[in-house]
Amino acid sequence: MKYSPILSILLALLLLPESFAQQHRIEEFKKKIAEMEESTKMVTALINLTNFYYYKGSEDSARLTIDRAMELSRKLNDKSGEAKCYWKLSDLALNTDIKLAKTYLFTSLDLSHQSGNDYTIAGTYNNLGYYYLYYVSNQKDSSRYYLEKSLEVNDGRFSNRAQYSYRFL
Repeated sequence: MKYSPILSILLALLLLPESFAQQHRIEEFKKKIAEMEESTKMVTALINLTNFYYYKGSEDSARLTIDRAMELSRKLNDKSGEAKCYWKLSDLALNTDIKLAKTYLFTSLDLSHQSGNDYTIAGTYNNLGYYYLYYVSNQKDSSRYYLEKSLEVNDGRFSNRAQYSYRFL
């Protein structure tokens, strides 16, 4: 099939409204955060804003926002929020420095255990399973171990991402 510039233009026009809608959601979210008092809710909101930036492909904005969330979680002595920040930092680091991503994941896991946040514990175990499955060669046993731990902590209460990942082992 021959390349068609018209098809490319039509595709771009179809995707343009979604891009504007996403930017609008980001701006609305930023306004709500600006009106918040410093609290654990603000930490969560900043982490959610980081996700918007991350999935939009704005990694610089994601990094600045997660750094702000980390600073606030430390100021509030919010171990759960700090664990979630390290979890998100690991996502950002996977594209540039997988050893740093691993360090962030283990820091997240440690803080998650300290705070008793099962959701973050299960999610971090899951991401460690992904890490060993997709980013480190010949580490299927390690991947299996962390995915099983994720399923054990999860116990059907959260997303079943670990079950999906486990199928690849």
